[in-house]
Amino acid sequence: PDEALALAQLAYRSYGYTYVSDFYYPEKIREQLETGLMETCVAVMPDGRVIGALSLFYGQIEDKVAECGAAMVEPRYRGLKLFKVMKQFLFNHAKAKGMYGIYSESVTIHTYTQQGNLSLGAHETGILLSYVSENVAFKKIDNELMGQRQSLVLFYYRLNQEPLRQVQLPEIYAGLIRQIYRVNGLNRQIEEVPA
Repeated sequence: PDEALALAQLAYRSYGYTYVSDFYYPEKIREQLETGLMETCVAVMPDGRVIGALSLFYGQIEDKVAECGAAMVEPRYRGLKLFKVMKQFLFNHAKAKGMYGIYSESVTIHTYTQQGNLSLGAHETGILLSYVSENVAFKKIDNELMGQRQSLVLFYYRLNQEPLRQVQLPEIYAGLIRQIYRVNGLNRQIEEVPA
């Protein structure tokens, strides 16, 4: 919580004022950290300056699956694989806590977070089309698609064995959903239902 202002400053250095988040408001960051609804891994220089951050977000403190997001690396320190190191740290932390898994949303305007997720063993599970505002911009990442809405790729990383879940799949999507369960190693008892 004491680094809430540093995280807000990092958000600005990473995204300008284009990022859709509470990360511009130190008091909101502090509140989420203090209540346990957010846990953040930071990359810190020897002088104490925060140059990277990645967070786990919980809907409720007792959640067994968290969202991993708000990836920020100061532009001049990109290319050092800080995202991957922070993400692996959070995976290890969440696994030790007994969590079942972590999901994340990777933008499609660049492939850095997608590549990072894949290299750590996360799997694609879906796509959110035109989900990201056309105003989101990444400093020091040029892309000609700026100015139009962007899509997100959903990723899941399984950490620990979850309880058996009984699911009913609509026949039309059953094959695809079975494949997603299989690739992610999810413990499911499947019943298909007619359309």
